[in-house]
Parts: sequence; structure tokens; C-alpha cells
Amino acid sequence: FPGSLEKLLRPAKPRALVEALRRLQAGFTVAQDRRQGGYLRHAPAVAAYGAFYGLRTATKVHRLLNELQPRPRTVLDLGAGTMGAALGALVTCSSIDQVHAIDRSRQALNWGSERLRAHAPNLKIKTFAGDLLHRKTRFPTVDLVLAANVLDEFRHSRDRQRLFRAMLNAVSPGGLLLLVEPGTRRASQKLIEIREAVKSDLSILGPCTGAARCPYAEHPKDGWCFSEWEPQEPRWYGRLRESAGIRRQRLTWSWLALTPEACPSPKGARVISGSMAVGRYLCAPEGRILSSSASDSWQRGTLLSDWDQGAME
Repeated sequence: FPGSLEKLLRPAKPRALVEALRRLQAGFTVAQDRRQGGYLRHAPAVAAYGAFYGLRTATKVHRLLNELQPRPRTVLDLGAGTMGAALGALVTCSSIDQVHAIDRSRQALNWGSERLRAHAPNLKIKTFAGDLLHRKTRFPTVDLVLAANVLDEFRHSRDRQRLFRAMLNAVSPGGLLLLVEPGTRRASQKLIEIREAVKSDLSILGPCTGAARCPYAEHPKDGWCFSEWEPQEPRWYGRLRESAGIRRQRLTWSWLALTPEACPSPKGARVISGSMAVGRYLCAPEGRILSSSASDSWQRGTLLSDWDQGAME
């Protein structure tokens, strides 16, 4: 994990979070909690979530923004929880001077705000405790809208569409909307549906590299689009995970970056499969292609900005 993020989120007493983390993990596998504040109603749960899952979310956003290279001044973190997405952006983009965050849990927002201020004491932070779909006012207009692990929680397509439109309306001219979801087939397919619906009206900055139609929209049974990375765990993190009975996992995520401005797609090709005996699948402007010259250093989600099929094959 990035050292700057790990330092900010490292708990003073990791052992004290074991039971709360164990309960959180069990709750995630049972049902969504629709009560006010959700599963982040109490201080132990907030601290455990922020340290363990917040670090994972912050790292994903950090890696994506390192690729996208935006220079936002203002950020909106939707469904922010402990504000891991905002923290990942803040550590990556030194241009940020104001963060807005919305979540049902006031306790989680307060916890996250403390970590943001620890990194940037002069940062302006505005938090709002409430439901994303039932607001009486519009979201504030900002340069970067972040939504991590949000859309996949809405079961009905009409709710996702309504929230997506509200997110898009919050993006300032020249701004960016970054959606980050779990690396599951279900979450990826929801983002692919959005991509296909808006590709003629918005510029897609990633993960797509210019294909007219997403290969997995055309052939959904062939797979789904997600990125992966194996971070080096700090000692406290590994011990906390093991004590809570959570097996070690790679970071996996599906994502979509869009802007209302006319922009070219990223150049090159993106790795969209694991290693196979015959090579790896790539997503290129011409669609899904098989590369027999795959490198062992490639990971699923890697952008090959200098990809030239004629030269590589």
C-alpha cells in the first residue's frame, strides 16, 4: 500500500479493532443495512472500516488518479463512508483545496475528516449526513466527483440512473466523474451498461481505449472488465486481517471515468485477462484482441500506452 496512505490510516491499537472488523465482514455477507448510518453507526465499526477497508479504497483511487492525472481544486465524495476515496484523491492530487462529502453516517464522516485534516490542515471540508437519493438540494458542482462502492448497492436500475444523472450534473466544465466499484461481474456489468448508454454524449477516459463497443457488452458471458493489484501489506494490516479471520486478497476493482468535455480516449491497449497459455486478451480501439507476446509484468487492468499491435505481434 502507498506509504503516505498507510501512515494516515494506521490505527494506534490495531488489536482493539479485531472484533469490530470481524462483525463488519460477517455483516457484509448477510444483508445490506438500511438503517440510518448503516453498518457505520458505532465508533468501533467506523474505526475498523476506516483503517481496513478505507485503505483499500484510498489505494484504488490513488492508482486510478495517477493514471488519469487530473488537477482538481474541488472534490465531491459520494457515499463517502470514512472518506477513503477523498483521501486517496487528496494524497494524489496536490491541487485539491476543498472536499465535499455525503454519507448516511455522521460518525464516519467525522472520522474521515480528521484523517484528511491530518494530511492537509488548511483543507476546506464540508460534510452532509443524509441519503444520496432523497436530497432536497442538488449536489455541489466540483472538479472531481468520486463514487466508490456506491452504484452497486442500488438494486433497481432506475435508482442507479437517477443517481448517475445527479452525479454527472455535479461535474464542472472540464471536470471528471470517477466511478469505482468491486471487481465482480455484477458490478462491472452495471458500469458497462452506463458506458454503452452515454458513450455518444460523454468522453470515456478509462478503462476503455476507444473501442466502439465494449467487448463484454457484446459478449457478456466471455468475462467482465476489472483491474487487479497485489499490494505489500504492512505488518499491522496483515495481523489485523488474520485476527479477524479474513483471507488475504488482491485488490480488485471495476471502474469508469467520464467527462462532459470532448477528449480523446487514452492511447494504447488495456490488459483485460489473466495469463493464459496462448497469451493475454487486450482491449484496444479495434476491440478485444489476443496478444501472444504478453509480458509477465502485465496485470489485469494495466494500460499499455505504447501498444502497437503490428510491432508487438
